[in-house]
Amino acid sequence: MKADDGASPTLPAEPLAPLEAPAPPASSVRGAPHPLVGRLLAERFQVVELLGQGGMGAVFRAEHVHMKKPVALKVLHRVMTYLPEVVARFEREAVAAGRIDHPHVATALDFGRLEDGSFYLVLEYVDGRSLGSLLKQGPLPQTRAVQVAAQVAEALAAAHAAGIVHRDLKPENVMLIERAGEGDFVKVLDFGIAKVAAAEGSSGEAITRAGTVFGTPEYMAPEQASGREVDARADLYALGAIVYDMLAGRPPFHAEDVAETLRLQIAGALPPFPGGIDPELEALARALLEKDAARRPQSAAEVAAQLRTLHDRMARNDPGSVSVPEALTSRSDAASQPSLDWRSSGPGTLPGAPGGARAPSHAQIDPAASGGALGPLAPLEPLLARLRAIPPRTLAGIAIPLWVGAMVVLAAVAVPMAVLLIWVGRRAPAPAAASAREAPAAEEVRSAARPPEAPLDPEHAALLTRAARGEKAALESLEGVAPERRTVSDWTALARGKMESGDVAGALEADRRALELDATLAGDTTLLRHVRKAAGTPETAEAALRLAAQRLGARGADLLYDVWVGTKRITPTTQLAKDLVYSDEVRRAASPALAIALDLRAAESCAEVARLLPRATLHGDARAIRVLLPMQKATGCGPDEKEDCWPCLRADETLKTAIAEARQRPEPVF
Repeated sequence: MKADDGASPTLPAEPLAPLEAPAPPASSVRGAPHPLVGRLLAERFQVVELLGQGGMGAVFRAEHVHMKKPVALKVLHRVMTYLPEVVARFEREAVAAGRIDHPHVATALDFGRLEDGSFYLVLEYVDGRSLGSLLKQGPLPQTRAVQVAAQVAEALAAAHAAGIVHRDLKPENVMLIERAGEGDFVKVLDFGIAKVAAAEGSSGEAITRAGTVFGTPEYMAPEQASGREVDARADLYALGAIVYDMLAGRPPFHAEDVAETLRLQIAGALPPFPGGIDPELEALARALLEKDAARRPQSAAEVAAQLRTLHDRMARNDPGSVSVPEALTSRSDAASQPSLDWRSSGPGTLPGAPGGARAPSHAQIDPAASGGALGPLAPLEPLLARLRAIPPRTLAGIAIPLWVGAMVVLAAVAVPMAVLLIWVGRRAPAPAAASAREAPAAEEVRSAARPPEAPLDPEHAALLTRAARGEKAALESLEGVAPERRTVSDWTALARGKMESGDVAGALEADRRALELDATLAGDTTLLRHVRKAAGTPETAEAALRLAAQRLGARGADLLYDVWVGTKRITPTTQLAKDLVYSDEVRRAASPALAIALDLRAAESCAEVARLLPRATLHGDARAIRVLLPMQKATGCGPDEKEDCWPCLRADETLKTAIAEARQRPEPVF
């Protein structure tokens, strides 16, 4: 069998048999009677106990009779073996778990087929408690949350290095066990919908169509929620959602309706963090939860390194906290894990990115969005304060003890200072490597050169965070800075704060000024949401539409179309949006999906639509469906409206195929 999305499952040789009984209920509980309990399977696995079952299969605790070793045994219900995609996913879980050799990943030990045709998968037996069940009791202490998150990041780093994206990371798939007397040792489970990079030379069609959404909505990255192609950074978003859940006691985005949860993942504003969260931890969590994958940290190894450093500092400040297990403190072999020194190495290949896509070298956490990080010398402040408080006469009377103390103090200061210099050197971007945010946009860049931004001090970073939340005093303080001296971070914080306080015009102007300094902000989800709201506000509609047309490229074209088609009645605003979206400048920037929707709307004859259908099949999304669906009707024309308006489309199945393919591709959401 082949690995990957292109796995080609081995199917049952016998003909499809009738379903003798419905699938077992998902509510079956551990220890319930089951026909397989007590049986010897595959001549070596003694089934001991049913752990749980659902519509797809059952999970048992078993024992390898020759090795006397407990294992977890997954058995796919026999009726499911007739569904190629289900078998392929089951096989993919085996391949994914088998490729990863890491202490924080439950590894696959065996995979095969039983005498009755059912497939089985043998996994490392993990006897512990899921993070999901633990979180039902409420949030975790920060140090404990960081300890768990660091281990999950280590597991992801190993998976990504093996070319595997989990795609369903959630608290229920994070098991906490006790090992060597230490609690909270993490095991990441369930790679059932993992994306597995194809083995070299393999071929085959993808199991999952583009535009199909799989995963758990509360922990799903925006690109995954909208059905787009995902890479390893989708797992990092899920990790950010788990961190938020551990700190707040709830996932960041949740609604009773699944569609609403997905909408919030795509376009919802991140809810505030609980009070008292460590600024550096909050900054990292916010970075992981960026809507735009390019603005997140770009590798799990990088995140794991940050979390280890953060845990060490928090543990020093909280001596009673549990230290990170040993597996965290040792680096994986360099050949199997991306370099941790991402800032100085420039762009690198992102594990799990489609086609070996190059990952941006820029992935720094934006202190403006987080309130800044705790200064690296903060732990020394109590010691320095004590030294400053000693009277000079006292020092003069204890020359020898002072000399000894001086040596101790020198060591206490010199070592952290050396660490600080190394830390600063590693955080500084390499001069020769241009960051992704500073790279030219695909379209012509009309903005002025972006002024270099000095590193934000914690006080200014905190000011930006308060301003972004709409606090009046912080906004007034930030507005006191001369416009020509404001940085991109200043303008971005102003835009968010003004929108929070209801000043739509002020937010739009601040976004415009930010775009002048950094044209690549045209893809920023929050900025796009601001412009869309301004387009729906009569006082700012025209300015917002022209900003979208002139500076937002393909996303601006999508936004203009959304304003035009998404408004039920014709208004001056919708007319302007239509005129702009059909202008030469905007048409050149439009994506293939938008271009075919526009061409279909402009088509005036059956023959013209017929010529467009192949393009609609290849590129069309939900916007094309709105035009194509009425064409399925064979009536609507003629004096009595009983004649076929589109007779040339009945010759074959091209129209149906185009509609079916377009259904797999959701339209942009603002």
